Amino acid sequence: MLKKKLAQIKKAITREKVFDAIFLSLLCIVYSIVAFTNLGDDTAPQTFFRLQSEEKLAIVLDEPVASPNLMFYVGISRNDFDISFARVDNYDPTKNQGLISEEEISSYWIKNIDGPFRWKLNKLPGKQNVIIINNNASGRFIDFGEIAVFSDDTRVGAKFYRFDSGILDNSDETLSNLDDERDIVPKEQTFMNSSYFDELYFAQTAYQYSTEQLGYETVHPPLGKLLQSIPITITGRMTPFTWRFMGTFVGVLIIIATYFLALEIFKKPSFARVAAILVSLSGLHFVQTRVGTVDSHLCLFTILAFLSMMKFLNSDGKFRYFILSGVFYGCAFTVKWSGAFCGVGLALMLFSYLAKTKQWDFKNTIFKNLISKDIRKWIRRGSLCFILIPGIIYCSCYLLFPKTTDAHSMNDVSIQSMHLFRYHKGELTPHPYSSKWYTWPIALKPMLYAYDNTNNKSIYLTGNYAIAYVSIIGLLITLYMAYKKRDIVNSVIIGAWLGLWLPYALIERTMFLYHYLPASIFAILALVNIFYQVPKIRSILPYYLVAALISFIIIYPNMVGL
Repeated sequence: MLKKKLAQIKKAITREKVFDAIFLSLLCIVYSIVAFTNLGDDTAPQTFFRLQSEEKLAIVLDEPVASPNLMFYVGISRNDFDISFARVDNYDPTKNQGLISEEEISSYWIKNIDGPFRWKLNKLPGKQNVIIINNNASGRFIDFGEIAVFSDDTRVGAKFYRFDSGILDNSDETLSNLDDERDIVPKEQTFMNSSYFDELYFAQTAYQYSTEQLGYETVHPPLGKLLQSIPITITGRMTPFTWRFMGTFVGVLIIIATYFLALEIFKKPSFARVAAILVSLSGLHFVQTRVGTVDSHLCLFTILAFLSMMKFLNSDGKFRYFILSGVFYGCAFTVKWSGAFCGVGLALMLFSYLAKTKQWDFKNTIFKNLISKDIRKWIRRGSLCFILIPGIIYCSCYLLFPKTTDAHSMNDVSIQSMHLFRYHKGELTPHPYSSKWYTWPIALKPMLYAYDNTNNKSIYLTGNYAIAYVSIIGLLITLYMAYKKRDIVNSVIIGAWLGLWLPYALIERTMFLYHYLPASIFAILALVNIFYQVPKIRSILPYYLVAALISFIIIYPNMVGL
């Protein structure tokens, strides 16, 4: 029995499969080196002092400083609100004995706190002995990490106090957290040491999940943030590298998943290899998976749902793949509700199977088909795999983590889901980098994610135009071939792409280029389909891949902020 099993394994391991395994491994290694390089610093303050609403913090300098630079790190906080600063010019600790009168305090001036888990450099006016920070955000606390005061490039000694009714109080032991990681204080805020874009919401919430605190971001279901929190939980560290790690790692998995999906569609490893290469060169994929948000997870689960359904079709209806497709569909939906869009393409694939196996009879009316024994069986199976199982996954991600989701019952899940719906329905705020859904396939409007004023560097979400423009040709050819041939290859690609893209035409909320990420994978498969459908042009494929690589290299600095 053992010899027979070994013989089967040996027969299955062909030379081409070994080559493909080596190829895919090397591709992922090279991509990982590029993607993880300059991903983010692995240093950041890990201990914090919490300043509650309407509370004040006093920083007493060892010596007066003219126009000091105040650098501080903000931990958990609400996004985009103001604190106010004041100064005391002539404070003498030997005479005042821990007291500061209101007369000694200059008028307060406002500073903006533009997001959590980032450094903030403030250039303060005047010559100061004491700097007072007032949290004037009603009902909101701020967690401060390290706080440092510089005179030019020299760090000035300072002591920290709670300040209330003119009294300086240093009895709170957590005040020491403001000065216990001196070596990691940078001279400026950069992409490498601070959060940017929607990390303000997702990274903070992932940290709160990892520390069993109530999560801040509630306008998407919990699964993506739970996955993002895994490296933070394992390492016990909240740094730019750890909150971006999971998305970047999933970006590698997307390449692998696309390879196997292309293999199921085209049945030829050579085309699967091309698809994997093009995904690794996609600007949209590269940038979006390196930022600490949850779109990587949405994209991966969407691809896995289609991969499982393709294996269901290619295995002549093995039900385990149908179940797997439902599981991944539920996971995609539990990352973002837009994951439900892949249900359109999956339903078309199931229908093609029913038509192929003649369980759906085109000679009968729709009503007669729906009441037939075979179709009723698939309605039950579909309800189990694509309604019940996703529902269990969705509710479990809330109810299994009540400390972070504040969901203790099904009623709580329902209330939070209604809040989620109302938010997205009413999110019509204009944004300078929003874009229309019909511009996404050619990445007509790149999206600015971060801008470094000091060094004049930017991070843009943009497309690899050598891929984006040619994929339009591929989509048109695939659409035509799907209509002409009505075969599974063309129908799956165009059906999945349309299902993941067109629903955005019906959505009124403000939208952005990154919403196109899952659909872009199938646009790439349509591009590969050009060479699959037209053998005469396959000789130019190596040259095209080189052109796509050159295009990636050209846009690389704008994608990473160099």
